[in-house]
Amino acid sequence: MTWLNNLYIVLLYNAVFAAAAAMCLITHFTAPIREEIVRRFVLVFHALVPVAKIRARSAACKERVGSAIRTSADLARKINQRLEKLI
Repeated sequence: MTWLNNLYIVLLYNAVFAAAAAMCLITHFTAPIREEIVRRFVLVFHALVPVAKIRARSAACKERVGSAIRTSADLARKINQRLEKLI
């Protein structure tokens, strides 16, 4: 109980409690505003950058790369079969 007589420890304890309580209250009351700001930023971003078109182009590019890989794999398989026939 001697720590109660130490003014600095009591003041530090109260300051930590006050800061934690203030942060909880600030977070509680500003969370809806933050969420709305983020939602509107996302809407503006999607309006400026056509995300759907970018995703469609990306999917088409992946399909072309995939078909090229399949074609090269088929070609390698055919070459191996011809080489096996020669040996």
